Amino acid sequence: MKNNISLIYGINSIKEAIKTNENFYKVWISNEINSKKINELKDIFKSKKISFKLVPNLWFNKHKDKNHQGIVGSISPVKFYDLESLIVKNESSIFLLLDNITDTRNLGAIIRTASASGLCNIIIPNSGCAPINSETIKTSSGGIFSTKISKVNHLKDAIFILKNYDIEIVSASEKSDKILFENTFKDKVALIIGSEDKGISKSILKLCDYSLKIPMYGNLKSLNVSVSTGIFIYEILRKRRF
Repeated sequence: MKNNISLIYGINSIKEAIKTNENFYKVWISNEINSKKINELKDIFKSKKISFKLVPNLWFNKHKDKNHQGIVGSISPVKFYDLESLIVKNESSIFLLLDNITDTRNLGAIIRTASASGLCNIIIPNSGCAPINSETIKTSSGGIFSTKISKVNHLKDAIFILKNYDIEIVSASEKSDKILFENTFKDKVALIIGSEDKGISKSILKLCDYSLKIPMYGNLKSLNVSVSTGIFIYEILRKRRF
């Protein structure tokens, strides 16, 4: 497989890739599956002249650790967008900056939530972030193809750009004295999320306008990072639209 090709697994992820006109290299389909959804995809591949090949189930053994559902597609890497262009286009009211998110499944789950909200652009650093690979794409349930992602040399670079456009910078931190649900956000907000083990880098925290926390009332005092991100995003959405 060529180095510039990424694999995606499962019916939903491949459907989303088709909707957003991703460039397919090839698709492999189990010749032992004859479902309505697979047959519909075959018809779409034919109409769009996407090359696909029927293969025995044994072919999928090398992907047995993936939830492939008998179909695997190969596409060019996910495209990245220039941050300032996204700000100027004014298409999103939340910019989600991910610091030290190194687990591909967490990254994929966060992207899935961002896509579902319809409000978010995502900003990741060139290093110190999980790769966007087939596992990330699968976990995002194809949401990665409808989410605009910017890649920067360092998150500090992105923060300085966002500040120039008067976008407030908010960090999610369990050490904050301010409660998420009591806060009022500006029209445009940049939300910084850190990993569960390392949190947000101190140098990044210093650049934030303020921090917010999700209150914990039970024995456990923390949440999975993708769950926390979802709560933050949808609290902002709730205050904007309801």
